[in-house]
Amino acid sequence: MKKGQGPIGIIAGLTVMIFLLIVIAWAFWPKTTTGQVVSGIPEDEKNNFIAEPFNLKAWIVNAEGVQVDIQNSGNEDYLVKSVEVKGCGVTDYGRELKKGESELFPIKCGLSPGEKFSGILIVTYSSADGTTEMNAFGNVEDVV
Repeated sequence: MKKGQGPIGIIAGLTVMIFLLIVIAWAFWPKTTTGQVVSGIPEDEKNNFIAEPFNLKAWIVNAEGVQVDIQNSGNEDYLVKSVEVKGCGVTDYGRELKKGESELFPIKCGLSPGEKFSGILIVTYSSADGTTEMNAFGNVEDVV
């Protein structure tokens, strides 16, 4: 007949089990954050954006219209055909926007000072060879 495990073996086994329970509990414990990732973004930046492959670097909304500074953040040069802000107008461009470069696009329209403006931003573009036309959508929102 064999003897049972000695006290050292029991203590070692219990220690391993307790350690595993602590690791498992810690893995599933709800994590808390300061909320800086979400709340640290100014409200105007949350509402002003454009989809890839572009980046909306800056915008101005005033009585003369909307100006957007758009950067090509894609992996290639693009032929930008036009930039439109719904509720304001369209600017035809028809030139290449090289990778990493940005351009200021003025869209002229009459806006009333003090009112809140919100418009869908549409950039119509194609690859540099002009084969496939695509659209990148975004939003511009600000007080005039």
